[in-house]
Amino acid sequence: MFDVEVTIIVETFNLGEGSFQPTLRRTLVAANRIAAERDGTEVLLADCSPAQDVGLQVASGLTHVRVIDCARQSYDESKATAIARSRGRFIVFLDGDCVPAKPGWLDAHLRTMRALHGRVASFGFTQYERSFFQDILSILDFGFLQGESGDTCGCYACNNVAFPREVLEACPLPVTSMRCSCYLHGQQLERGGMPGRLTREAHVLHEPKPFWKERLRRGYDHVAAHWDDGGPDSQVLRYGLAATPLFYLRELRMDYRRLRRGWRQFGLTRSAAIAAALILPVVRFADVPGIAFALAIPPRRRTGVPAAT
Repeated sequence: MFDVEVTIIVETFNLGEGSFQPTLRRTLVAANRIAAERDGTEVLLADCSPAQDVGLQVASGLTHVRVIDCARQSYDESKATAIARSRGRFIVFLDGDCVPAKPGWLDAHLRTMRALHGRVASFGFTQYERSFFQDILSILDFGFLQGESGDTCGCYACNNVAFPREVLEACPLPVTSMRCSCYLHGQQLERGGMPGRLTREAHVLHEPKPFWKERLRRGYDHVAAHWDDGGPDSQVLRYGLAATPLFYLRELRMDYRRLRRGWRQFGLTRSAAIAAALILPVVRFADVPGIAFALAIPPRRRTGVPAAT
């Protein structure tokens, strides 16, 4: 038996990546409100900030938020620590730079998991706070989440995802050479016969990230994602720096496919989608330094990743 039904896990890690305390506070206020209105819900704040008592300060006055000391732990490590300290049947990740876009966010996650008897994860829909340029970045960074609710998906956004505890016990967060294990974990769930399901109604708005820092990290991740999975795309790694244009063109091809299929889902008008098609190659080109940097790292040194999601 479980002490509570739902544990919502928020973290402070993103404060070190350019996010702001007011956004984290808004996230916690939203999670605290959900817990206050819903019996059997707890909120944990995994405080991995090197600055002392940041978590306690940001969570001040929020009676349903419990701060977990994860001092100096990595992004995934802090989530794992919070999972170990949690008491819920369902574990929900809501990053400190994301805020539910509308009421019913948690209910949507729970409907997906309950509909399949608690045997699948619910992958929520994430996009950046709305503007034309941020909508383009949403397609680049979260375009894999397009589709209809109930569709299976091989990757999730770690800032907005929910797991039945038994799924995490059967397939825990893996240890990877990347800062975040969402891609590899999503692949493991799929290969283990437990593919996650999209839940578009579980919608969050993500705080905009520092552009160049985020593009460097995203470019790096396009390469690093293939270090651990051993899939077909990992074969091009043997070409080293010469594979840089291959990775760029691969991502750009997927960008256009996602734009063509999902421009409405990301809130673009038809004319904005046409303009986005012209801009995409330039914006995606900003990932090239990160791609090249990752390709230049020899296999024996492939550990750790620069800043992240």
